[in-house]
Amino acid sequence: MACRKMQIQIRRVAKTCSEFTTRMEEAETRISRLEDEAGAHQSSREVMEKQLEDTQWKLTDLEDRMRRNNLRVLGVPEGLEGSDTHSFMVALFKEAFPDLQQWDWDKEVQRAHRFPFSRIGPNSEGGSGRPRVILISLLNYQARQAIYDRARPNARSKAN
Repeated sequence: MACRKMQIQIRRVAKTCSEFTTRMEEAETRISRLEDEAGAHQSSREVMEKQLEDTQWKLTDLEDRMRRNNLRVLGVPEGLEGSDTHSFMVALFKEAFPDLQQWDWDKEVQRAHRFPFSRIGPNSEGGSGRPRVILISLLNYQARQAIYDRARPNARSKAN
């Protein structure tokens, strides 16, 4: 009888061991699958990080290329341009640079506007301070450079 109780106990222990072994195998299978998925996610994340870095670089390059066509005009008194800064700047370019007739300024000047605030000096509501800068976006870098090259000596001679 004692032997029979021991056999029952041994069977219970063996059954429990078998259940634990089955559970352990299932857990190992799940862990292995999760590790594989984590590895796939890691490589996917690395690819996405590389793509994000490339996209950020391209965006920065594009912004820089767009800005290089910009021209800032300083010292134009407030209100002189009236309500149409674009037309004013086109007329100013035609008058100030008659040797640059190869450029169609109506098409070349894409946008022209004053900065909404002054970074140069105080610009109070009473009208004191320096006039706001006019920002002009040109279609071609060559047109911007042609204006810059011709305007720069004039600015230096007036400053001296």
